[in-house]
Amino acid sequence: MAGTTQPISPEVAAATSALADLQLQTSASTSPQNASASASATTGSEPGTTAPTSNIGTCCISSTTTATTSTTASGGGSDIGGAQRVTSDSGFSLCVTAERGSVAYNSQDDVIVMASVTAPSVIASAENRPSRPPVDVVAVVDKSGSMRGDKLQLVGESLKFMIQQLKSEDQFCIVTYDTAVSVALSLRHMDASGKRVATDIIGKIKAGSCTNLSGGLFQGLTQLQGRTGGAEVASVLLFTDGLANSGLTKSAEIIPALATPLSLIKGQTTIFTFGFGADHDPVLLRDIANAGHGMYYYIENTEKIPGSFADCIGGLLSVCAQNISLVFEAVNGTVISQLMTNYTSDFKPTVSSVSLGDIYIEESRDILAMVHLPQVDTVQERMEIVNIQLTLYNIAAGRNETLSTPLCVSRTESTPTGQPINAAIDLQRNRILTTDALRRANETAKGGDLASAKNILQAAITQVTSSITHTDPLSILLLEDLRECMSELDSREDYNSKGSKKMVWMSDCHSKQRCCGKSAYVTSSKADMIRRSSQPSSAPTCEKVPSREPPPSTTASTVASTSNSASPPVLGRMLVIGNEHTDVPASEATLSVAFPDKRLTHKWKLYVRGDQVEDIVEKVEVELHPSFQPSHIIVSTAPFEVERCGWGFFAIPMVIHFKPAFSRPPLHYDHQLDFGAPDTHQEVRI
Repeated sequence: MAGTTQPISPEVAAATSALADLQLQTSASTSPQNASASASATTGSEPGTTAPTSNIGTCCISSTTTATTSTTASGGGSDIGGAQRVTSDSGFSLCVTAERGSVAYNSQDDVIVMASVTAPSVIASAENRPSRPPVDVVAVVDKSGSMRGDKLQLVGESLKFMIQQLKSEDQFCIVTYDTAVSVALSLRHMDASGKRVATDIIGKIKAGSCTNLSGGLFQGLTQLQGRTGGAEVASVLLFTDGLANSGLTKSAEIIPALATPLSLIKGQTTIFTFGFGADHDPVLLRDIANAGHGMYYYIENTEKIPGSFADCIGGLLSVCAQNISLVFEAVNGTVISQLMTNYTSDFKPTVSSVSLGDIYIEESRDILAMVHLPQVDTVQERMEIVNIQLTLYNIAAGRNETLSTPLCVSRTESTPTGQPINAAIDLQRNRILTTDALRRANETAKGGDLASAKNILQAAITQVTSSITHTDPLSILLLEDLRECMSELDSREDYNSKGSKKMVWMSDCHSKQRCCGKSAYVTSSKADMIRRSSQPSSAPTCEKVPSREPPPSTTASTVASTSNSASPPVLGRMLVIGNEHTDVPASEATLSVAFPDKRLTHKWKLYVRGDQVEDIVEKVEVELHPSFQPSHIIVSTAPFEVERCGWGFFAIPMVIHFKPAFSRPPLHYDHQLDFGAPDTHQEVRI
């Protein structure tokens, strides 16, 4: 049964206020990444932060992992002063850390602790189970009169793209609604015949009258009830461009009514809502999505419809675990005083739990809690302050898994001054502050006080900017979102049409650490799906070809930009620019330096190849992500390759210099690192 996510509680609000005012420590230490300067050397660098990364607090030496079937854990450790993790044999990990590693024994104190859950980048299936779990998807489409024209057409094209990504084991259903509700396509398998029928039905959807949103939603859930052999991953996607004006229309009416139909569906079901344009109710759509452990997507204009659907289906096709729960148990006289999360939680001073729903491959969740430490009688090298347990259902393996570990700090004669700032906690502090600021600013603006709403956002900007992790990509994104929302508070019209939607959407994204178009939370599956959705259905002029060998010169090609506007000399040659990729088994993947909760699970090689490429290319300049050191690479001899290990993908600017004899200016080219195939490349004709 899907639960509901409650609005942020006064306790959580107080916690974020405390975080806003909290000076974690007064000094920081830098942990730079080390990477080989050789262009062909494999290193342990990856996209990440350049902020100081000292992690204080530790697991005690013991750690356990259990499951309904045999599974083991690796990790743990006994050194005070570093974040510690336990990892199951399937690659799920639990990393725990504390704000400070040492606290005076003869005084009471409050310490922030963090538990981080990370899904593996590769899932190994159990014997006789599919490599990707089947999914059942119900699309609930608004076909009211306001959907007429481009909106309904683009929704239709997006649905057609979606069904092309499904396998014969997957099932798809279409429910349409205006004043009336209709099941246009009953749940059926998406084999070749099913896809043809679904595509034909999508093309026949026509705009109608009013907006019976609740009727469409409840009918969509009904389609998932009583399934025989239904998939473990099931979801309802609800799209609308306007206010509900028929049937149940308010959150207070719809949300309680969702409990019964959700309880009648086998397994966990998610609900994703898509609100287009200026007229929909973002709070209603967010509340519906929260009730179904899903996400609300704000679609500002028609151009963003395909990408939003692609982002969602990319996530659904990469669900790797469900029913995820974190339990914090206070021990040795400590008290859990606050949980800093908007996820559904059961807060008690002695044992508190947080329900995280599902998780996609490569995703992480970071939960902060405030723990009150009592005065103790004597100095203790290691004092256990809280036990943290993670439980989840591994879909691919078909089993429940449990990871647990205690968290310890030292109780010393006095609290040491100058303890390094815990960068990981500082970064999540920024995320929580931003989430809370966006929520409070929206409530204030909704009440009519735009100036005070701006002040709330500006205060958050000041706090994030002054943090030690303000240069981290996540902090940069948080600042961008805060400033963008501030710009939508210049007038009541701007707020009503865009600002109110953006603040609800962005707050929800950052609260749940899930993408919805946010680069900080992007996964390979989502990025690949978005990229594919942006390609025209006709033969592309620039095609990425998954292959182990360069394609023949008769295939599609592209011309990259040169450093001047004049037509460069034509050499009649074809360059092949791309990257090879292999997955690193979870048992062999080492920890990231920049991101302690990530493992280096991808080995990749960037290359520039072609027929006798060494005769025409003098050198290749490559600009890697700043977390790679050195990030600026010059390869002066063939093979023109750069090999690295990491966990995420990013755009790689390149400059290809030709030999002087050809009198050709350098070629500037951006390659998008891709982990979707063993080899992905593009042809560039020069």
